[in-house]
Amino acid sequence: MSPADRYQIVDSIAKGDFATVFRGRDHELGRDVAIKQIHQQYLEDPKQLDRYWQEAQLLASLEHPNIMTIYDVVRERGWLILELAQGSLPQLLGGRGIDIKDMRLALNFTLHALKFMHEHGIIHGDVKPSNLLVDRNARVKLGDFGIARRLVGDDGSVVKGTTKYMAPEVVSDQFGPVGPHSDLYSLGFTAFELLCGDHFETLFPGLNMYGRDQQIAWMMWHSAADRRLPEISRTLDGVPADLAHIIQRLVEKDPAKRYRTAGEVLADLSIDGEAPPPSTSVAEEEQAEREATSAKRRRSLAIGAASCSIILSLAMLLLPSQEPPKPAATQAVALQPTDGQIVQLDPERSQFFLAQARGGNALGIVVDPNEDRLFVNGQRATLADLLKDDQVHIDYLSGSVGQFMEVYVTREVATTTAGVLRTVDSAAESLVFETANGSLMGVRTNDITKYTLNENAARLAQLRPDDRITVEHRAGDDDTRLALRVTALRTLSLSGTLVSANDTEVAVQVDAANTQSAGAERKLRISPDCEITLNGSTHQDARPLSPFNLRTSDRVTLEYDVTVHHIEAFRDVTESGVVASVDYSGRSLTVNRDGNNETASFVLGAGCRILIDSGPVDLFFLRPGDRVTIQRKSPDPENREADQVAIVPQPDPRAWAIVINYETYDNPDLPPIRYGEADGTALLDTFRTLYRVPEDQLLHQQDATRLALEGAVSRFLSRVPADSQLLVYYLGHGFLNELGVGYLVPQGFDVRRVDSTGLAIRWLIEQVEQCRAGEKIIVLDTGQIPGSDSPIPQASAVRLAESVKETPRRPVSTSAIVIASSSDGQVSTKLDDRGRGAFAVCVEDAFTGEADINRNHRIDANELFSYVDRSLNQVAGSSSQTPKLYLPDATPARLSTESKAAIIRVLAALHGRIDDQLAIDFTNAKQLSAGQPDAELAFGLAQMKGNRTRAAQQMLNEVRLHHPGASVAYHALAWKSFWESDFKDGILQLEQLAKSLPRAGDADEQRYARHALEFAGKITAFAELVKREIDANDLQKLRQIISERGDEAKEAYRTGYFAVRETLDSLNRRIASEPDAQKKASMDRERGRISYFVEMNYDEAEAYLRTGLDR
Repeated sequence: MSPADRYQIVDSIAKGDFATVFRGRDHELGRDVAIKQIHQQYLEDPKQLDRYWQEAQLLASLEHPNIMTIYDVVRERGWLILELAQGSLPQLLGGRGIDIKDMRLALNFTLHALKFMHEHGIIHGDVKPSNLLVDRNARVKLGDFGIARRLVGDDGSVVKGTTKYMAPEVVSDQFGPVGPHSDLYSLGFTAFELLCGDHFETLFPGLNMYGRDQQIAWMMWHSAADRRLPEISRTLDGVPADLAHIIQRLVEKDPAKRYRTAGEVLADLSIDGEAPPPSTSVAEEEQAEREATSAKRRRSLAIGAASCSIILSLAMLLLPSQEPPKPAATQAVALQPTDGQIVQLDPERSQFFLAQARGGNALGIVVDPNEDRLFVNGQRATLADLLKDDQVHIDYLSGSVGQFMEVYVTREVATTTAGVLRTVDSAAESLVFETANGSLMGVRTNDITKYTLNENAARLAQLRPDDRITVEHRAGDDDTRLALRVTALRTLSLSGTLVSANDTEVAVQVDAANTQSAGAERKLRISPDCEITLNGSTHQDARPLSPFNLRTSDRVTLEYDVTVHHIEAFRDVTESGVVASVDYSGRSLTVNRDGNNETASFVLGAGCRILIDSGPVDLFFLRPGDRVTIQRKSPDPENREADQVAIVPQPDPRAWAIVINYETYDNPDLPPIRYGEADGTALLDTFRTLYRVPEDQLLHQQDATRLALEGAVSRFLSRVPADSQLLVYYLGHGFLNELGVGYLVPQGFDVRRVDSTGLAIRWLIEQVEQCRAGEKIIVLDTGQIPGSDSPIPQASAVRLAESVKETPRRPVSTSAIVIASSSDGQVSTKLDDRGRGAFAVCVEDAFTGEADINRNHRIDANELFSYVDRSLNQVAGSSSQTPKLYLPDATPARLSTESKAAIIRVLAALHGRIDDQLAIDFTNAKQLSAGQPDAELAFGLAQMKGNRTRAAQQMLNEVRLHHPGASVAYHALAWKSFWESDFKDGILQLEQLAKSLPRAGDADEQRYARHALEFAGKITAFAELVKREIDANDLQKLRQIISERGDEAKEAYRTGYFAVRETLDSLNRRIASEPDAQKKASMDRERGRISYFVEMNYDEAEAYLRTGLDR
C-alpha cells in the first residue's frame, strides 16, 4: 500500500496561514491520526518547504511522552502524519478557568517536555494554550514545532512566536539574548491565562492604546519594562501561594529574576498540593492548608478521591470542570473622589475605563447596577448611556448596604444640524456638509460615532456626496465639532408591479432591480406627503391621488429613502420582454415580448427615463439580451413612444475583475491612504453595476495580508477562461528593496523582512500572464502620499512596474498591459471635494462608459489609458500626475543570458591580449549566439585591435555578408582600408556605414551614430586634405547619403571634417614657423600619419556592442 493510499482525510480540525490539520485514518494500522497538510502555495516555495520538513525532523528527533509524536511523512502530498489529540486545553475548557490541580499537572507535563527540548539544544518558540494538546490518555503534550529553532543555528534567525505570549527578549534586545528562559516566560503567561479563562483579557485595559493590530499591541506590551501582570493574589481567589509564586516568577520580564531552566521550576512545583516555602512556620502551614481546603470547597465539582494518578486527574478536563479561580475585584476600594475622562466602554463586563485627571494608567471602573448610581448631566442613567470622552467624577460613599459609588457624568448637550453632505474623508474621519443657510460645516468622527443610511447601520465610507444628513454633534477636544450620530438619507428608485397599497404601506414585485432582487416582493412605508401620479396625472375627480387610487398590477416607479415620497404609476401601458436590438442613433429598440415572443418596436423620446436599480443611465447602457419593462407614454397601443424603460441588466460573462485596495496599515511607519476604502468601494460598484462584471467573477481584497492575497488571487485566476477580459486594480503602497526589486505592500509588511512580508510585483504579473484571459490589464495605483513623512520610501507606480524588466529594453510583461498611475517624485492627487483619489476617479469614470470610443460595450486598454491620461490633467488641476502605459511584448530576447556572458568574455580581449583562450571563448560564444552576429563582431574587433587585420577582415566581411545592418563591421573595415591607404574601398565602407547606422533608437544608439559620422568626417578629411588622394567628387555619394539622414547627421560629419582641417592648419603653421630643419622634417612626417588626425575608437565600438546585447 502506497503512503498516499494508506492515509485518508476524514474531516478538518484546524486551519492556519501555513497548513491545515485534518482528522485522518491510517488504514494499514487501523488507527485515527492527525494529518497536517502544507498549503499548496508553499509546496512550490523551497524555503517554506524546508521549514516544513525541518518541523518533521525536529518532531522525529524528540521522542518524549509529553511531545506530540510524528508517525510518518508523505512528501509528495506535503503531509505530516501525527498523533491525534483530543483537543487543546482551551478547547476542552470552553472558556472556563482551569482547576488548580489540573493546572499543576499541565505545568508538570509541559515543563518535562521543555526540559527535554532545552537539554537537546532546542527552543520551542511558540508556547501558548492552543499548543498544549491533550492525548487520548489525558496527558498534556507540547505540539506545533513549526517555528522551533536550534539554540545555535546556521541561519542566525531570531526565535519568533505568537506575540501575545512572546518573551520580552524576543521583542527587544534590552532584555538580553533569547534562550530556554524565553519558553518559560511564554509558559507562565499561558498558565496565567488558563487560570483566568475568558477574564484574562480584562487585565489589559490599556492594550488598545498601542493600536488596532493586536499582534503589534502585544509586542509593545511585552517590550515595555513598566507593563507587568498583576499579582495573582489580587486577581484570583483560591490560588495557592506556591503556585502563584511559580507563575509570578515565570512571567518576570527581567530574565535575571525569572527561572532559568525548566528543571528549576519542576523543583519548586508540587503536583499533589501546595508546597509552602521552607521559611513558613507550622502555624502558617496549617493556615495555608485551611485556606487551600476552603478554596477547593468553593469549587462546584471536586476531583474524585480515587482519581489520584496524573492520567486520571487530567482526564477530568473532558468532564464539566471544577470551578476555576474567581476573579478578584478589578480595582481596590478608592476612598478619595476620582476625576477623569472615559477612554473605553466594556458594557459586557459592566465596566468602563477612566483616564485619570491626575495621570497614571487607565483605571477600570466596575459598575454594580443594583448598588451604584449613575447620573448624566444630573439625570439618572445607566451604563448604556455613557459615551467615550465623557467627563466623569466619582464619589465613593458608605451606607446601610455598604460601600457604593455615585458616578457623575457631564457632557455638552448635543446640537443637531441638518444639511446636504458635500465631502467625506474616511481616513481623516471627517465630513463636510452644507447647512440649510448655505454655509459649510465640518465635523470629525471617531469610533463611537453611529451612522445610519436609510435607517440601516452604516459606515462613514458608505456615505456619498449629496446624501441628506442630520448630524448630532458636540464640542471635541480641540476647536472642532465631534459627531455623535450621523443620520443619512439617500433617494433610491425601484420599479415593478404593484401588489398592494394603503395609506401606510406599498408592496411591489420588483422587476427593474439587479438580478439578485428581481422578482422579489418589497414592502415600503409611505410618507404622509407622498406625491402620486397615474399616467402622468396628479388628480382624479379634482382630488389629489392617494394610494387607494392605485390598483394591483399597476406599473409603478417608487422614489424612497426610509419612506416612499413619490409614486409614479402607469396602468395598461407596460410591456416586458428581452431586448433584441438597439438603434442608438435613432433612439429606438426592438423587444421580444414575454409570453408570445412577438417583436415590438419602441421609440425613446428626449424625455424618456432609462433606469436601473442604482439610478438613471443613458441609452447606450442598454444592450441586446437585457430584460426590460417599458411604460408607454399613452394607453393607445399604436403609440409606441416609451416614457420609461426599466432595465434588468444582464451580466457580461466576458468580464473579470480584481480590486486590491488598502487604507490603514498596521505598521505605523506606513502612512494611511486616506481614500483607499472609498476608491475601492466605488470601483467595485462601477464594475458590478455599470461594467456588468458578474458577482462571482469579481474579487475584492481590502487590507489583506500577503498570504491571503496569494491564495485568493491564485484561485481566482485559475477560473478565468479564454477570450475574457481581466482587470486587476491595485491601490496601495509600493516598495523597492536595495536591489531594485519591486514589492506590493500588503498588511503585515515589515521592511526588515521584505521577502516574507511583501508581495513581489513580478509574482502578480506572472500570475496574470499565466491565466487564459484574452486581454489582461493591470493598473498600479501607487505613489507618494501628500504630506507624509514615512521612514519607508514609497515607490512610484512607474518604478514599481519597471522593476520587473530583466533589462531596460525588455518589456514589463509578455502578455499583460500595465498602466502605472504616477512617475517618480509625483504625489497621488486627492480630490478634496469628492474624498477620493484623482486617478481612481478617472478609472472609475472610464468604466462607466465614458472611455468606450468605439461603442462596443468594452473598454480596452488603449481606450482606458487615453481617457485616464486626458482626464487626469483636467481633474488634478495644478497637481502633476502622469500615468504611463506599458504594452506587452512576447518577442523572445535576441540573446540568452549565457550567450551575452560569453560575448562579454570575447569583448574583454580588447583590453588584454589575444591567446588560445580567446579562440575557445569565441567558439563558445558563437555557438550560444544562434546565428546572431555579436560574437563575430566582438572577435573581429579584438583581432583588428591586435593587428591581425587579415583575419579580422575575413571575419567582418563574413558578418556584413549575412548581416548587412551590422554598422560596427563597416566601421572597422573602413578604418582598415584608410589605414592601408585604400581610400576608394574605405569610402565604399563609409557609405555602407552611413546607410546601416540606426536612424532612431535609444540614447546609446544615437551616441554611436554621431560618433561614427564624426569618424567618417575626420577620416575623409585626412584623405582629401592631407593625402590629397581623393577629391570632392569621390565624396559626393557619401555626403549625399549623410545629408539624407538629416541635419544632425550632417552636423556630426562636418564636426569631424573641420576638426581635421583645423588640426592640419595648425600643424602647417607650426611647420612653416619652425626654424630647426630636423624638427621641421619630423613634423612633416607626422603630418603624413593618419593616427595624428584620427583613430579607431575601440571603446566606442565596444560600448555600442555591449549595450546592443539587450536589444
